[in-house]
Amino acid sequence: MRTRIDQERCQGNKCCADECPEVYQVVDNLAEVKEGMEEFPDELMPKVQAAMLACPEGAVLLEP
Repeated sequence: MRTRIDQERCQGNKCCADECPEVYQVVDNLAEVKEGMEEFPDELMPKVQAAMLACPEGAVLLEP
């Protein structure tokens, strides 16, 4: 699986980085996927899903 942040929706609330700091970070008040983590390890799926649910804007996305 892959993840990305919809930059149009992101408001920089840091919810994704709080839930899954291994994959997400906030830079210049916007969340982004850390370099090389677009295809994250399977064991991080529960934390990535928690980040998706925590995002009030729905900016955290999963893609096959």
